[in-house]
Amino acid sequence: MRPLLFAALLFAIAAPASAQLSAEIAFPNLTFSSPVGVEHDPANPDLLYVVEQRGVIRVFDNDPDVASASVFLDIDGRVTSGGETGLLGLAFHPDYETNGFFYVNYTVASPLRSRIARFSRSATNPQQGDPDSELVLLDIAQPFSNHNGGGLAFGPDGYLYASFGDGGSGGDPEENGQDPTTLLGAILRLDVDGGGAAPDCGGPGANYTVPPNAIADGPGGSCDEIYAWGLRNPWRFSFDRQTGEGWIADVGQGAWEEVDRMEDGGNYGWNTYEGNACFDGPCDPEGLVFPVWVYSSQSGSPHCSITGGYVYRGSDVPELQGKYVYGDYCSGQLWALDDAGRPVTNEALAVGTFSSLTSFGEDAAGELYFVRQNGRGYRFFSETDTSTGEGVPSAEPSLRLAGPNPFRAATALTFALAEAGPARVAVYDVLGREVAVLHDGPAAAEAQTVRLAAGALPAGVYVVRLTSGSAEHTLKVMLVR
Repeated sequence: MRPLLFAALLFAIAAPASAQLSAEIAFPNLTFSSPVGVEHDPANPDLLYVVEQRGVIRVFDNDPDVASASVFLDIDGRVTSGGETGLLGLAFHPDYETNGFFYVNYTVASPLRSRIARFSRSATNPQQGDPDSELVLLDIAQPFSNHNGGGLAFGPDGYLYASFGDGGSGGDPEENGQDPTTLLGAILRLDVDGGGAAPDCGGPGANYTVPPNAIADGPGGSCDEIYAWGLRNPWRFSFDRQTGEGWIADVGQGAWEEVDRMEDGGNYGWNTYEGNACFDGPCDPEGLVFPVWVYSSQSGSPHCSITGGYVYRGSDVPELQGKYVYGDYCSGQLWALDDAGRPVTNEALAVGTFSSLTSFGEDAAGELYFVRQNGRGYRFFSETDTSTGEGVPSAEPSLRLAGPNPFRAATALTFALAEAGPARVAVYDVLGREVAVLHDGPAAAEAQTVRLAAGALPAGVYVVRLTSGSAEHTLKVMLVR
């Protein structure tokens, strides 16, 4: 299908008025270490799990007054983490209550690779996984440390879906996005229960079979494991628990973030297209699947990286019913996308900003949660909700540009705190490595200016992060030479 360029751009600029919603800290007594996922237990609806990037999964009662979270699985020693690497995905087998199987997606060093593995629940403690039960299903070599994807979910068909980015660096230098003979830049669909075809690109040691995916053509052609491809870095995909439809959030190169509807055999165009825009021509739209929605992350925008969510099917927030909720990592903005009719509508949720937004999750009832890198978990509620839970403070640190962006020699930023206290302003590259510290110490509440000098930094995109206590704010800047 051909991209509807004018319509998509119009909708991305002219969003309807905000819904009257808010968000609150869901579990005031709990703080996590760089959380990147939230899952619920299919065998026990009262339990939630949070995935920590370093290689730990924590389990706790789904109760706002819960006092502590215990360790469900600790594979810290097997996981290489930092930047975009780490323990990135968790999925429970549909028959978990009986077989006790759960699956993880994590990165391994020396050589760097992404791994999908199965673990078993402890035979003596149902709230603990057995770290010695690991069965490796698949290893995929990673040429660079970024764009690992890392998502895992069982679809309504009972198959395991897994997402992987294009292999990293910038601009897809190895052209993996448009290469169906690699497992990179794709969402895979695997049969972990046997009965399918033999593994194709996973190698002789792969512990799964392949269901009848649309582009499967046997050995020597396209990788039969691929369900959807042409993706840059799908940072979270999910299935609508009511309709079964799949949703993908694909992180852009530096201009457009996109939301896609999952199609068997669908080619989403990267790196020929970024969103609806030609990226690496010649650009022929024939046979490609274009986004349901795009929004700008170009220079000067507060946005930088989409974080995919879920179609809301809970009951506590009727305003969100049937809408796909997602957000942006840098700006912390949250949106609700509705494409049930045409034209597509996109609402900005009036919930403040939640920068360093890493992931969303559902509980057993379909209520929606999200986590931030600051270690906190949040839930949505309606303004008419009578909940007495602790709300999110309305005043958060702010970080704004005061100089040029893109910049060459230097630029300036201003930051302000809700109240006087310690503050840290640091700069990170796209791999998550700290490359500069602009302020680290006491700060007054009024706005202060800091200077970012190019120095010996290479050209590229950087994230400036303001941290004050448990609150964070991030901003994207671009250095050009």
